[in-house]
Amino acid sequence: MIYHGAHQIFFLYLPGKTAIYRGLIQKFDELYEEARNMNIEGDLVLIYYKDEPGVYARIERIEPDVKKDWYQVTLILLTIPHQVITWILREEYINGQVFTMGGNSMRMEKIERLAFKDQDGQETEETKDNDKEEKKPAKIVQFKKKD
Repeated sequence: MIYHGAHQIFFLYLPGKTAIYRGLIQKFDELYEEARNMNIEGDLVLIYYKDEPGVYARIERIEPDVKKDWYQVTLILLTIPHQVITWILREEYINGQVFTMGGNSMRMEKIERLAFKDQDGQETEETKDNDKEEKKPAKIVQFKKKD
């Protein structure tokens, strides 16, 4: 077992094959970075229209389209009132590459989640699983008028 950064990589040790290991680790890092940068359901994105920021949206659903390598992407535009739209896009367009729609350039830029520091000063990323973590008892602060 080899520990690499925050990742755990399991494979059989073969003496004299360090170049293979380095290649595997490099490929793993590339795949991890690519997956980390992918837009997925629930992500917040900023949609650019003609190279100008236009509107924020949340990706609600990504489903394969009937055309190979194309996807139906359902977005909620965060406007008042909100609007639900579905675009048919390729994977690279979902992940930020420029595309055209009606002759106008468009792209979706991922908005990264905020990282907060806990009481120990360690950065933690807020996730949906935070309710599964052990919670510390809340501190009760009394508001009392001083005499």
